[in-house]
Amino acid sequence: MHVRYLPAAALAGLLLALPPARAAEGDAAPSVIVRVRSIDGLLEDGKYLVSLLGKEDEAKQFDAFVRSMVGKDGLKGIDTKKPFGFYGTVGPNVIDSTGVLMVPIADEKAFLTFLDKLNVTAKKDDTGVYTVDVEKSPATVYFRFANNYAYITASANGLGGDKKTIDKTKLLDPAETLPANLAAAMSITVRFDQIPKEIKQLMLQQLDLRIADAKKKKLPDETDIQQTFRAAVLEDAAKRIAALLKEGNALTFRLTLDRKTNDVLVDLNLSAKANTKLATDIADLANSKSLFANALGTDSAINVLMHMALPETLRKALEPVLDEGMKMALDKEKDEAKRAQAEKFLKAMAPTLKMGEVDGAFTLRGPNKDNKYAMVLGVKLKDGEGVEKALRAIVKELKPEEQEKIKFDVAKAGTINIHELDVKKDMDEKSKLLFGENSLYVAFRNDAWFLAAGDGGLAVLKEALTTKPKEGPQFQFETSIKRLSPALERENKDVAKFLADAFGKGEDNDKIRLSVEGGKSLRARFVVKTQVIKFFADLGKAQEAKKNDQ
Repeated sequence: MHVRYLPAAALAGLLLALPPARAAEGDAAPSVIVRVRSIDGLLEDGKYLVSLLGKEDEAKQFDAFVRSMVGKDGLKGIDTKKPFGFYGTVGPNVIDSTGVLMVPIADEKAFLTFLDKLNVTAKKDDTGVYTVDVEKSPATVYFRFANNYAYITASANGLGGDKKTIDKTKLLDPAETLPANLAAAMSITVRFDQIPKEIKQLMLQQLDLRIADAKKKKLPDETDIQQTFRAAVLEDAAKRIAALLKEGNALTFRLTLDRKTNDVLVDLNLSAKANTKLATDIADLANSKSLFANALGTDSAINVLMHMALPETLRKALEPVLDEGMKMALDKEKDEAKRAQAEKFLKAMAPTLKMGEVDGAFTLRGPNKDNKYAMVLGVKLKDGEGVEKALRAIVKELKPEEQEKIKFDVAKAGTINIHELDVKKDMDEKSKLLFGENSLYVAFRNDAWFLAAGDGGLAVLKEALTTKPKEGPQFQFETSIKRLSPALERENKDVAKFLADAFGKGEDNDKIRLSVEGGKSLRARFVVKTQVIKFFADLGKAQEAKKNDQ
């Protein structure tokens, strides 16, 4: 293939490689919509990120490369202030699926001249459609101008779009599909409700075949009970995929760089059709309560919350697996005394393990005026009082020197007893610097177990024990880089300088957050402040420079 045909070939390849889609007349909406921010917007975002990363030299090299590719006249005819797009709908027979690429046009004649300079010949017919044949390739590219955009499609060996795909009656309006003030650098929307029933049925049939094959296979060292549970997990996964295809509405991915708020955001959003079980299940997630949602601190360096539960079918299928696992573990223990202790503990923990629910939280509070931290870990239990009773009995059977480290009922939070584990002699130097020379504290409520450590750990534990359940996300992670600074500075003395350069005296500009929660839709959201990117970039460069100097 001659070099002069590369642009057309690349365009054809791009269109054919994108998710198959077909803009059929009468369709309410396309199956797939991809939106990409304007060239100017992307370049500005890129320059901003490069400045944060301290990669100015690389940015200049990239800019020179781009200019050499497009020529001295630049991207003539293309509107660099408007977004790009791709849309289409999956065809009932798959092979009749096509896609349409939308390129913003500022000047049609200039754009055609630009193509000529690239040695790409476009021939126009009496309907206003241009055809580009790619030499030594089965691909043919078609495009037309409308709504200040070029609508482009491609076909090869009967697959893909044709002139009918970009008929004037089938073109999407950019004003509705591609808003001029598009904030996201990129967004991709998949409309499950616009995928043909024939395709969904085919996908589900293939899924059933795969699941059936997987269920028959037996993994190495897998017991019959474990195989039965794995089959139940596969069946549940198949049901959820089927529900997504049948009852799902749309799945949207967004990547945004918000220079006003200094946020880099990644969003994944799943919505369901109204009045479906999937919609109800997603909405119910927002109403689920965690025992520990109120225990997370506003003065914390790290907060983690997780609350998830197995469906009832899997919970029941898990019970015999746990029974078998506990029996196998006890059978392996040859020491009679240790086996007896383990049996007491496992018997007490069995109700918790079999409830099929994970509800827990971790918070690292601080630093305080002495640059020390306190931490609390909480985990949901079933019959926590029974677990505490079993542990008291086990402690009585320990050696005297081990019993001396454990003191029961050293404090109270309301009616809840708090116990102390003296670990001061067992702490390493790093732990002492971060948490001080303090004991561990343990407490049991009938619904939860708590562990606290560090400077002020006992006070933080008492606070956590009195918190009430509340609605919260299924998963939440948050960290403050500035609050972690004492720990970071102990590893690298230059951290203080980079902290000042990146964050200054600003508030709430040092956070990293990740969350998953239900409600009107199921949403996963990751947010990192751009100042955090600068901090780690500067720190990484300094560490690399030190390595090179050594």
